[in-house]
Amino acid sequence: MTADLDRFRADYAAAFDAHLTGTGETGLESAYELGRKAVTGGLSLLDLAGVHHGVLADSLQDADPSQVARISTAANAFFLESLGTFEMASRGFQEAHETAQLQARHASQLRGLAEASLAVNSTLSTDEMLDLVATSAREIIGANRSMLTMQADAPQPDEEWLTAPLIDREGRRLGVIQVADKQEAEFTQEDESILLQLAQMASVALENARLYEHERDIAASLQRALLPARLPEISGVTHAVRYVAGGAGVEVGGDWYALIPRPNGSVGIAIGDVVGRGVRAASIMGQLRIALRAYALEFADPSVVLRRLARFAQTLPEDQMTTCVYVAIDPENGSLRFTNAGHPPPLIVKPDGSVEYLEGARAMPLGVTADPEYEESDASLEPGSTVLLYTDGLVERRGESIDTGLERLRTVVADAPREPELLCDRLLEVLVDNAPGDDVALLAVRALPQDLDPLDLTLPADPSTLADLRRTLRDWLDQAGASEEEVRDIVLATVEAAANAVEHAYGPGDAQFELEAHSVDGEITITVQDHGSWRTESDPHRGRGLGVMRAAMDGVEVNSESEGTRVRLRRRLRGGSRSG
Repeated sequence: MTADLDRFRADYAAAFDAHLTGTGETGLESAYELGRKAVTGGLSLLDLAGVHHGVLADSLQDADPSQVARISTAANAFFLESLGTFEMASRGFQEAHETAQLQARHASQLRGLAEASLAVNSTLSTDEMLDLVATSAREIIGANRSMLTMQADAPQPDEEWLTAPLIDREGRRLGVIQVADKQEAEFTQEDESILLQLAQMASVALENARLYEHERDIAASLQRALLPARLPEISGVTHAVRYVAGGAGVEVGGDWYALIPRPNGSVGIAIGDVVGRGVRAASIMGQLRIALRAYALEFADPSVVLRRLARFAQTLPEDQMTTCVYVAIDPENGSLRFTNAGHPPPLIVKPDGSVEYLEGARAMPLGVTADPEYEESDASLEPGSTVLLYTDGLVERRGESIDTGLERLRTVVADAPREPELLCDRLLEVLVDNAPGDDVALLAVRALPQDLDPLDLTLPADPSTLADLRRTLRDWLDQAGASEEEVRDIVLATVEAAANAVEHAYGPGDAQFELEAHSVDGEITITVQDHGSWRTESDPHRGRGLGVMRAAMDGVEVNSESEGTRVRLRRRLRGGSRSG
């Protein structure tokens, strides 16, 4: 600053000397130039006054006494001219600085408004949108408080609030955005203009979100109405189904499924996915599902069923494409036939736990061509095998090959329970997030073994025989189609009954007890008969077998007579009756 001040003092002295002698620029021109230099050099009014008085003192010191009055008068006029120009230049500089600050703040507000518009229009949840708009208003305006009220008759705010109305397309009031407690200074016209623009943008976005949610609710209701509330019980099979809608912000899709008992005792199972979302997809899904059921009841061959369904799809008023797989199984003879119209392949889990995809009979999706050709493939269906149908939401992941998803599904199924309900639960637990990006439908159907010959055993009343009983009963229950959980419970209850017979019914000697097990129409009945009388157990920590049996079975009966004690245990396998 010292060097700048010294240069300015030299310039001022030269200009003042020229003003006194009448040479060079006029006084006004010199003063204007000096005022500009002072402002751009960052000098203050005090600096300017100090320079003037120093130059004046030097002039008076060397002047003739007769010239003192003239020099003083001329110096005063020159300083006043310099001072006026300095003030004018300072004021212009300050105004320009303030204008630049206002322009920068307004540009920042416009950027904030653009960012808020992008964020709001990328959000389909009304609640999230309301929070986002209120936060954006507070940040863009620079206020400490904001509030968004969605009420047509929202009360008028008091004077401390800056407010803008939310108006729908018909000009009706939706609500109001309000901000208060500005962080710097007072609200400006620019603030009001920005808030109005935010309100206009938010009004359109909120109305669109409401319309979207209304349509989504309609589609969801339509989809729920068109999908079966529960699947029918069918002789020879047990089954489970799951449907998980996509997460928030995702429209309802066109996933569907069907389980169809056919007149000849076979079973038709299908799953499909209409390309597209919303009410249109749900409506097409319902029509295709109804048509599939009609064709499945009329025709035995899967290829014919899908060919007819594809022709039906061509008659629908809107162009659409649907993937679908249809499988016909016969639990009596263990046959399986299927046709696949562009859908992920069915998966079969064999009784030994091995897993394989049914890759054959692949053809184009429904709705692609007016006269499609479909072939079919067949496979054997061993008793106890499970067929799994699913939609692509279970296996597809963004940025990942579908083959990777299919291999992941194979791995999870190989380690999962084979019983349909437990299998579906495991797949959802491992493969589906809490908020899946797409709808997921699962249909698992297990072919139950045919009614088995009764298990009829006569065993020595000796604790060493219980281990063999466990192994024998497990094998028999597995053939009966019991799940792992059911096998565990039934074996536990049965061995407890047998242990009671061994421990309580006999004294010394070569005693025996009998066990009979029956599987009829999906219900297991096991009878344990001894030929003694149960003794009262003196140990308070023993004798709790009856409670264990009742916890594990659907029914427990104990009959004690003079010729012995008979315990009858009943447990219905999941899937219910097989008699239809």
